Amino acid sequence: MPHPSKSCVPTPAKRVFPEGVTPPKPLPTLTERDAACYIGMSIWYLRVARRENRGPAYVQLGRAVRYRVADLDDWITRHVKQTRDSA
Repeated sequence: MPHPSKSCVPTPAKRVFPEGVTPPKPLPTLTERDAACYIGMSIWYLRVARRENRGPAYVQLGRAVRYRVADLDDWITRHVKQTRDSA
């Protein structure tokens, strides 16, 4: 017999919205590994950056760390360096 926690799949809570109200779309988030791949850096870079309070903004839910795609894009944009030839 499988362990109960492995066989149970939680059902998402259904939120009820008033008629005519469109529910908000959740912001897409990435795991630490996916975020590292997205920005072209290592997981270790992200971990050190979090510990030193630098790097891209992140969301911490308990022990889980997630990165919002919009925050990663903003972080990359803030690090663009202009050169004479690119201006």
